[in-house]
Amino acid sequence: MRFSHIFSLVSIIAIAHAAGDDDTLAKRACSLTPCKATGKTSCVGSVYSDGTCINLRSSNGKPFVSGWTAPGCSCKIYSKLDCEGDEITVNSSGYGKFPFDAISMEC
Repeated sequence: MRFSHIFSLVSIIAIAHAAGDDDTLAKRACSLTPCKATGKTSCVGSVYSDGTCINLRSSNGKPFVSGWTAPGCSCKIYSKLDCEGDEITVNSSGYGKFPFDAISMEC
């Protein structure tokens, strides 16, 4: 009985350690919440990029002008498509107004 408890505990620790080493899991946890109004309002929900460039598309044509990231994350926003042009890094404090419209992003 005691051996099975120790084996279970070792298995749980091994699984937790393996998950902690996976860089991909850490990237997926990071996201940007872009907003269509200043002051971090009129936001569209979290956008996950998984380490790749994402072109931000607005359903109503309004640009993304403010936003923030998930806690402990930082993402870059860009002034042009395909993560080109001017860039800034956004963290969980976010920006009430980006210095330019966010056209693409990467976390």
